[in-house]
Amino acid sequence: MNAGRHQTNRGASRTYDSLSQWSPVIFVLSTGLAITLWFGRSTRLLCIGSRLIVKEYRLKQVGSVQTAIGGNWESLSAARGKAMLLLEEGCFREAEQMLCGLVQAYEDTFGPEHVITLLARADLGLAVWRLGRLSEAAALLHECTSKLEDMPAVGVFDVSDVRNNLAGVLVDQGKLNEAEEVLREILEDQVRNLGNEDPETLLTLQNLALVLRSRGKLARAMNITELVLASHKDLFGPDHPDTLTSKQNLAAVLYDRGMMNQSHRLYQDVLYTRSEVLGAEHPDTIASQFDLAASFLERGNYSQAQELCQEVLAKQSAMYGDEHLVSQRSRYCLASILLERGKYADSARAFSEILEQQEATVGKQHPEAICSKASLARALIEQGQLSQGIALLREVLQMQRSILGEEHPDPMNTWSFLADALCRHGLYNEARISGQQVWSIQKRTLGCSHPDALRSKSNLGWILSFCGQSATALDLLHKALNEQAVNLGCSHPDAIETKCHLAAALASSNSLQEAETLYRDALAWYTSAHDLLHPNSLRLRSELARVAGMSGRYKEARTALQSVFSEQLRILSIRHPDIIATQHALALLPRPADTS
Repeated sequence: MNAGRHQTNRGASRTYDSLSQWSPVIFVLSTGLAITLWFGRSTRLLCIGSRLIVKEYRLKQVGSVQTAIGGNWESLSAARGKAMLLLEEGCFREAEQMLCGLVQAYEDTFGPEHVITLLARADLGLAVWRLGRLSEAAALLHECTSKLEDMPAVGVFDVSDVRNNLAGVLVDQGKLNEAEEVLREILEDQVRNLGNEDPETLLTLQNLALVLRSRGKLARAMNITELVLASHKDLFGPDHPDTLTSKQNLAAVLYDRGMMNQSHRLYQDVLYTRSEVLGAEHPDTIASQFDLAASFLERGNYSQAQELCQEVLAKQSAMYGDEHLVSQRSRYCLASILLERGKYADSARAFSEILEQQEATVGKQHPEAICSKASLARALIEQGQLSQGIALLREVLQMQRSILGEEHPDPMNTWSFLADALCRHGLYNEARISGQQVWSIQKRTLGCSHPDALRSKSNLGWILSFCGQSATALDLLHKALNEQAVNLGCSHPDAIETKCHLAAALASSNSLQEAETLYRDALAWYTSAHDLLHPNSLRLRSELARVAGMSGRYKEARTALQSVFSEQLRILSIRHPDIIATQHALALLPRPADTS
């Protein structure tokens, strides 16, 4: 049974249940989270308080260069400023073209090995990263980093910027160990040269916390994020933009740890303060509105999520245009809301339109375009178009492996989702082999207690229950549920999902009373997050009715299944697997004349 989320820093693919085939909530704003959340000065996301210091330092550094090239310096400097503005506005291809010209101009003026040329090439690497060409970006930033580090006249600010961006690319490539190593080296230099409390040091600490989150080391990530937040409060005060950004990051870590109420309250606090301090139309305030909309969506508050996301989209479209990636993310959020409300055909159309625009804007291999393709696959599967959805998932998996590598978390999560879909389609052997391989790799690369590994453990247990391995399935599911309860909390969506998996396996083993208790616990959670008429709630009600029938309570089972069937007909196609499953469960019940 499945009602979790699909990949990316917030979750991973989910599974389906016996007759009622549960599916994931694919809510991914970016499979390459570092692209949207990584903190570097070029992205204007952090260290606003220290920017003037860095600007003054750079002006001193290049003073002799201005003299050397006279009036041409002003035109080149203005062009570089325009290129960085284009990056901030999401015009990545235009920025790349302008930076290519700038690099050539600097090479002609100073030579390819001059510090100014290398810094321009590093800016070009940032543009290439934004366009999703990760290998090319990594090569550029690696080259610039190694050369800049050998130049004694280059300041710690510039080298740290380039190396921080390199670490961000490594995260997107799934090379989390390398990224952490780079960040720790930066920290060592910054602590020695700048001190523990310098804004530059805090920026790198913030990025290190992101890497630790990606690796599932949530307690350590939370400790660092709380430390950075406290330092920002001491340095700048509670309402400074950097402090609010740290508070926003703490909300994300709290969410990852299953503390959804605390996370939601922090998102609300940050939005309120940014509205008061920066104004309702400031980009940071709009970003907070978007984060709060996403939080509402994850909590099942669909009306609030939709209202807020529509407001955000209107502001972003006016500010950036309809084709900007930021605007596309808001449309993605709205499509996800349609999906979660059971409007599968509408969501499939929306994801298809978003995908077409993303492919035209940033290319077919950009992480966010691939993410939209995965969500489109899920929408097709939810409509009962299993063959089409599975074919699209295979295409997504192949692209992710080619771009990110075999063991990157994103293709791992897609592979896990594919295993679920294969099981739902009755391809149990392939589903079992895929599920075992995913869990084995995640245990090795992420650790046994990582949320993704625990989720895959739960999924594998569910798949094995279809393969006649009941004892192994129950053992895996009990252990996964206990570990999720300890690490994430009993009310975390992953733990609720595992309860559904365990209930299905128990029902198959004829432990009906235990199964019914778990199903009722899960239904209580789903109805509080959704409502009784949501497709997921209807599936749970169908499962409970099926257990009642297996327990000999035929009249109760028939009445419940007939009610579910009539409600499913109102929102699903007659050929939808959920309706077919309910019809099958009804057909298995004895005729009324045959019951006492």
